[in-house]
Amino acid sequence: MSQNQTLFLNAYYLFSLAALDADTSRFIYDNPFRELTAEEVLADFEEYKYLYYWVQDKPLTAGVSSTEILSLYTFFYSKYRVSIYAADRNFRDFQLTHELLQGIDDNYHEPVFHIEGDGIGVFGSAVVDTTYFEILRP
Repeated sequence: MSQNQTLFLNAYYLFSLAALDADTSRFIYDNPFRELTAEEVLADFEEYKYLYYWVQDKPLTAGVSSTEILSLYTFFYSKYRVSIYAADRNFRDFQLTHELLQGIDDNYHEPVFHIEGDGIGVFGSAVVDTTYFEILRP
């Protein structure tokens, strides 16, 4: 590797899953995690239809990263869209801290920003790729 080349090592990935054919009739009611009625599923429908999780500190060296989409992330017999974001440090730090703004003492704490000077806001970047899979009824 020459002096002018930089090895990019990304260690933070965000996964966004969307059930494209979600409906209460397609919900996987026979699962080991909980027993729900159609009314209960409908009450929290968006929570089941859209989900995200992240993987960080992987891989520890440059190479190929991988993750498993666990069955507890899929709630419907449906086609799924998975968007994978390989995020930079700014994207990662904001995503990990934006929901922690109010402390138990009711004081406001800013999310983590990496801005020099008088600027306010968030600047982050990610490389995004999308793939699809389908959960079929047995």
